[in-house]
Amino acid sequence: MLKVKVYIIFLIVIIFTGILNAQSFSNGNFNSGGTGWGASTETHPENVYGGNSNTNNVAEVDYQVRLAQTVTGFQVGKSYTLSFNASRRTKSGASSPNPSTINISITSSTSTLLSTSLTKTNTIFSLDYVSYDFTATASTLTFSLTPGTDIGTSTKGVIVDNLLISQTVVLSAELISFEAEKNYEGVKLKWTTASEVKNDYFAVEKSRNGKQWQEVSKVNGAGFSIKMTDYHVQDNKPFEGLSYYRLKQVDFDGEETYSDIISVEFDYADVFNIYPNPAHNYQELFLESTLLIKDIHVKIVDHKGLEVHSAMPIFGSISLKNIPSGSYLLNVFSGNEQLSSSKLIVY
Repeated sequence: MLKVKVYIIFLIVIIFTGILNAQSFSNGNFNSGGTGWGASTETHPENVYGGNSNTNNVAEVDYQVRLAQTVTGFQVGKSYTLSFNASRRTKSGASSPNPSTINISITSSTSTLLSTSLTKTNTIFSLDYVSYDFTATASTLTFSLTPGTDIGTSTKGVIVDNLLISQTVVLSAELISFEAEKNYEGVKLKWTTASEVKNDYFAVEKSRNGKQWQEVSKVNGAGFSIKMTDYHVQDNKPFEGLSYYRLKQVDFDGEETYSDIISVEFDYADVFNIYPNPAHNYQELFLESTLLIKDIHVKIVDHKGLEVHSAMPIFGSISLKNIPSGSYLLNVFSGNEQLSSSKLIVY
């Protein structure tokens, strides 16, 4: 849930804050090795330190290596968040001291804005998310990660990735709830706001993996409102299996914020009924659906993945002409998107 701020100026206006993401570090994800971080930086794929990936570059902070970078462009008096992922090094035979601590600091030429420490005790490599808030006192700031005393003179320490600076910005709706529920038409998304200020619209977005998103529907906001407002949209073509949903809120100035991500499990096996199954060759096969989905077509493939038949059901009927006896997969599509896959026996 996004934080609520209350301002009193002649009347009470309730709004909530979101995060405006902006990559402020040079090479904050270490995809370019140690570029931008100084000569002493050590970067490798995470499997060098105990992780699974041999392609995701990460950096280590220990007695011999540390991270530091000076960043410009801050607005004095504005609030920011420093965030990154961190794990104790767990490589077998070369694990870090346990616990392992790093020191985190943000300084200007005249003052210290943040001085804290992070201790990792994980036994399995796990890049956990951490964040720290600060207020800029100068336009140029220096960030550094250095080893804590418990690392000592060890050359094994804490692994970090995805260093990011985000500016906190004021946005335009107080979100009370956001829910997803299955129904006979697909997935219903519903949410409620307690108040809205210059709220232009909401966009519901969905994803298979929580990374790549596509828009489901767009709903106009209430603009200015101090009463509870309910919204809902229907996703009539949800993804098979686990899906993720989020709300994007856009105000009249074009500022955007996102809700927390929610998930729902949807099984198209509960939606499509194919009969008879098993079926005789040259028999009519019937496909029934509880969803009103356009452009339905089917492809029947053999155990080698070769297509033996394709058709667009006419009034739910599919002819099984010239299909040899055997076991097949009947895949149902809408456009280019596969919705379900069911076993079909022909004899």
